[in-house]
Amino acid sequence: GFSTSSSAATMPVTMECGEEYGCDRSIVQFLIPLGTNINRDGAALYEAVAVYSYARCLPRTHKILKYAKNC
Repeated sequence: GFSTSSSAATMPVTMECGEEYGCDRSIVQFLIPLGTNINRDGAALYEAVAVYSYARCLPRTHKILKYAKNC
């Protein structure tokens, strides 16, 4: 079988469900893509914070982290 966890791949189905539920088409066409992009940005932010947090645990990365904070 085929499956995906990408919100962009499931967006057409989500938009169709929103219209079937009774939401105005213009609202669905605005909010669903907006939510997809916000979700994508949130994942990117999470990855950056996770790498930074992990790097803080390593003993030799102090100088690199100090430089990154000053940028």
